[in-house]
Amino acid sequence: MSAFVKWNYLRKGDIIDLVAPGSGTSEQTLNQIVSFLEGLGLKPRVPKDLLGPELLSSNSDEARARHLIAALHDVHSKAVWCIKNGYGSGRLTSILSKINKPLRPKLFIGGPDSTALHLFINNSWRWPTIYGPTLDRVVSNKITQESLEELFLGIRGKLAAVNFDGLRPLNESAKAPSAISAPIVGGHLSKLSLTIGATWAIKPKNLILFLDEAGSRAHEIDGYLEQLIQSSYLSNAIAIIFGSFVGCTETDGRTIWQPIVERFASALSIPVLSGLQNAGSGLIRIVPFGCEAELTIGAKSRLSIPVGGNSEGTSTSIKVA
Repeated sequence: MSAFVKWNYLRKGDIIDLVAPGSGTSEQTLNQIVSFLEGLGLKPRVPKDLLGPELLSSNSDEARARHLIAALHDVHSKAVWCIKNGYGSGRLTSILSKINKPLRPKLFIGGPDSTALHLFINNSWRWPTIYGPTLDRVVSNKITQESLEELFLGIRGKLAAVNFDGLRPLNESAKAPSAISAPIVGGHLSKLSLTIGATWAIKPKNLILFLDEAGSRAHEIDGYLEQLIQSSYLSNAIAIIFGSFVGCTETDGRTIWQPIVERFASALSIPVLSGLQNAGSGLIRIVPFGCEAELTIGAKSRLSIPVGGNSEGTSTSIKVA
């Protein structure tokens, strides 16, 4: 398997392409996003026809794919950042699979609903990506200042690694002291399950798999996890780490997905851990995908992930509680 190729850190004056592979947003929010990025010294670029008449997404598949492909191929911009979550990103991977790989790697930032795009870029092009907040959440004060600091230190090359402490073992293999070094990939459990069987789909061979979820009920989560097992998707994974499960409640308000996840973990021989808080309560931690992570298992389990950019300038590693 070929190594991942790093993207370049952002500097003042760099162009960032804004894309809407899923849902669209209002013109007011879009203007706020542009003003925010300009205030950081960056140059946001928005397609003139970014938003169009489409029932489920920001625009037609063809228009959204055209915007995304142009942004990924443009040699003048340094990053591609999704403006919003929402349905539609997964529909674009069949189009992306037919184009040539861009000549120059660049940073891609997308949230949970862009899981298929993360997996495609990680697997097909060997680019690291950042699983993080969409721009509408950044400008609407839905994440903490601490999370914003971590994000922008990371993409500017001032953060060596993102560290997650206090992970909880979910099976016996995750309790025995050991150290694992491997790239980490993944995303939203429900969105990832839809990619299984695609011609470009990633098989987590010798990889750490990260999974989170939002809005699904226990029986749905159970079905997604069972699909991972029966499809042999996990046959060569090294470890699994669960992130946040936000709003995964039953119609009567109960939260019963935890025993489902624990049962899944007990059926596996590889280490399975939870507690990577990447979403919820305003704390949206970035999770760099396609980067060589260091997972320490035992009494004090810890995950450390390099951000994924080219090493330039002075970097410091910070811990966000």
